Amino acid sequence: MQAYPYKVDYNDHFETPLAAYKDIQPILEEFRKDLGESKSTIKLYDPFYCNGRTSRLLGDELGYGSVIHEKRDFYVDVERNRVPQHQLLITNPPYSADHKERVFNFVCAHNKNRPFLLLLPSYVATKEYFTKILRDFSSQYDFIYVVPKTAYEYDHPEGTGHTIPPFFSIWYCGIPITAKTCDSASNLTSRLLANYSSIHLTISARATGSLLELDAWKVLKLDKRLNPRQRRKRRLAKGCGSKDSNNDYKRDKRNVERNKEPNQIKCVLPHQNRESRSSFKAMKNSKSKHRDENGVRKRKRF
Repeated sequence: MQAYPYKVDYNDHFETPLAAYKDIQPILEEFRKDLGESKSTIKLYDPFYCNGRTSRLLGDELGYGSVIHEKRDFYVDVERNRVPQHQLLITNPPYSADHKERVFNFVCAHNKNRPFLLLLPSYVATKEYFTKILRDFSSQYDFIYVVPKTAYEYDHPEGTGHTIPPFFSIWYCGIPITAKTCDSASNLTSRLLANYSSIHLTISARATGSLLELDAWKVLKLDKRLNPRQRRKRRLAKGCGSKDSNNDYKRDKRNVERNKEPNQIKCVLPHQNRESRSSFKAMKNSKSKHRDENGVRKRKRF
């Protein structure tokens, strides 16, 4: 991996595909028109540098001529008040550690009056820190969620790893209510949603301003999974079983366990068995092709 002036994680270095940028182009165009800018003059800012492909995709492929995307430490720039001047922040931030929470804190609390587009896993919408963002900044931002029809495929600069992540990614779009636009923020939000409704057949995405609709689309699950006892109680309430039948099941299970032979119940671990102790040690000391000499994995994925 190439040298960076900040600490990097292999799992965070996956480039955003062109399809993801095309899905939010209707939003970029609406913001551009409201700001009175052309495609060559509107200043787009992506603070997280991977391999520089963002500049090429937004610039060469989509025609935006002023894309700020440099190999710099974003958090140092924030701390030293050196964030480049821009009109719209658009990024696919690192997903590890607390990057997601820190980015939301920056765009809402320290980058006020500027719209933003963050490409993040859909499960972020169920996290406590995002719930707090919605609660604390509901008077300053409207939110739109852009959902692709199929999962985005990401590329690693080294050409390694799986292209499809184990989670579903969506765009989190923040529309500043206090922004000086030709329309009010509410009208802008309505117009953006209407645009996606009218062109959803020609692009590979749909948009909504409601978490409940994301739940209905099965993009995320707002309800927490019940524990086994709660699930059993709900089944009984729905008439899918009875207390008697449940007790019978428990009694039959106990009888089966009681009637087992001793050698069927006893569990002998490899290190407790003299015959398998030597083979267990050999297996434990064997080297994996996926780890280096220090036992650290060479290749990870998310």
